[in-house]
Amino acid sequence: MPRLRCIQTAVVEFNKSHKRQIDKHVVEKCMQSDKVFKYNHGNRWIINYDELEPIIDDFLDKKVGIN
Repeated sequence: MPRLRCIQTAVVEFNKSHKRQIDKHVVEKCMQSDKVFKYNHGNRWIINYDELEPIIDDFLDKKVGIN
């Protein structure tokens, strides 16, 4: 079962399980990837967190250069 999250919950979950801290802007940038399932429900985005997490890791590695 995929873990579906809104943007704010995705930020909280990522920050709990990783040393690198992110904000909603990183999630908004990474959810634009075609590899991530997202669905706009009213004024909220529902995102598959399991697909989003590796995209965020790649984004941070390329942007920040931290392993």
